Amino acid sequence: MKSQEARRFVDFFPREHRPLENYGSESRRVLVVSQLRRWFAKRNRSEYVDLRVSETDAEVTFLIIHGRTPRNMSVITSAFSRDRLSFVPDKQDTVVFEKATGRLSINAQYPAENDFYRQVLGKVFFGKDDHFEPRAVLSCDVLLDDAEEALSGDGVADLDTVALREIALEACDHPHDQFLWRASDLRPVLARELPTLLQRDRTVRFAKLALYCTGKKRPKIVSINPPNSLSYDRRTGDDVVREFLFARGFLRHPEHSVSYQRALV
Repeated sequence: MKSQEARRFVDFFPREHRPLENYGSESRRVLVVSQLRRWFAKRNRSEYVDLRVSETDAEVTFLIIHGRTPRNMSVITSAFSRDRLSFVPDKQDTVVFEKATGRLSINAQYPAENDFYRQVLGKVFFGKDDHFEPRAVLSCDVLLDDAEEALSGDGVADLDTVALREIALEACDHPHDQFLWRASDLRPVLARELPTLLQRDRTVRFAKLALYCTGKKRPKIVSINPPNSLSYDRRTGDDVVREFLFARGFLRHPEHSVSYQRALV
């Protein structure tokens, strides 16, 4: 599995940028696998773990194959009988180490898996389970400052237009005070409703954008979940997406550390 085939990544950054060494050694592989097996076995997901490592000029990818929770289903065994079948489905998680920055990007289903992979790889390869930490690299508050400018495709090559499909607003002093809007394009709603909503200090907890690239019939959907979770199809147009996000302030260089509760969602 190529890292581009995974869509949703949670990013962690090193306390001190150092190269990843000996990632192909059997001894390091055994250390990682043994810890993963114990962790998954305790959660009733079997001890099976397969770790596959691949490399490009820019990154090292760890493909982790492990079990899900057991399942039980009724099956037909012949023309006249049925039986119960118990089995453990498998699952693939992707962890990518970027050589240039030391960033660790994790594609996994659950926050607990994100946290455990971060700790295991930090401990095995860098000697500290907190070597990788969450930092603020994403923000959607640019939508509150100037939505028209934030959603403009001007100056970004191969990008025609951008639409805001979904937005979740949260009161800074009361996390349970939230608004969630969905539409094919929310610009008119923002222009009409934001002045009233911003009488209370708010932040954007989630936004979904539709990027219409030149020559493409379907838009590329980009989901942004600050401070460090970004989801989109990376197989095509990755450079266009990142250029737009950087140009408009959605994506930033790593800033201050953030709470694990927010970062592991």
